[in-house]
Amino acid sequence: MVYIHKFFAQILQDDLVNSFHIGSTSVPGLKAKPITDILLVVKDIGGLDTFSAQFENLGYEVMGEFGIKGRRYFRKGGDDRTHQIHAFQYEPSRSTPIGFGFFTARINLITNSGTYTLLSIKWLISSVL
Repeated sequence: MVYIHKFFAQILQDDLVNSFHIGSTSVPGLKAKPITDILLVVKDIGGLDTFSAQFENLGYEVMGEFGIKGRRYFRKGGDDRTHQIHAFQYEPSRSTPIGFGFFTARINLITNSGTYTLLSIKWLISSVL
């Protein structure tokens, strides 16, 4: 989704390394809750905190790490959530940015919807620890 990257690049400018539409709504034809999950990869996760007001102006709740060290989490829609943003810092020493294992698992498991849900959650947890 090119428009997601362009949208967040306008806000974060040079701090954004890349962005991805992840989760079940990113897989065509897969039954999913109507919540859009977005992965942002940034140069400096601490620096992302300086953009809190911009995210709040867009209707996002700024949640900080929200239980996962090194992540920044934003959600939109309150009890009827529509969007979630998971942001991680790019680590050049890693072959993939932290949190990126979820996206890789989604691509590999789209042929088996039942298995996808269970394994993608496990993969996300293991990729950030």
